[in-house]
Amino acid sequence: MTSRAELAALFTPNGIRARMAEVALQGKQLLVGAHLPIDQKRAAKLTGTERSVAALLLAGSTNRDVAHRRDTSESTVANQIQAIFQ
Repeated sequence: MTSRAELAALFTPNGIRARMAEVALQGKQLLVGAHLPIDQKRAAKLTGTERSVAALLLAGSTNRDVAHRRDTSESTVANQIQAIFQ
């Protein structure tokens, strides 16, 4: 946001915020687009590692960032992402 007007527009009844949804993942409230990629029942079934990877991805991290933060390989992260969406 570069101005107060943009920030105010975010919270208008028809603004971007109204089309977003909140999802709790790994104890953090995250805003995601109108269609949740993972519903709450499905998120509850994820392993702790899968939740951690998903939270990092939803926060904008790349696979490489996730691998670095978790001290693992990018291929391991790719496998974990695949498991999340199965």
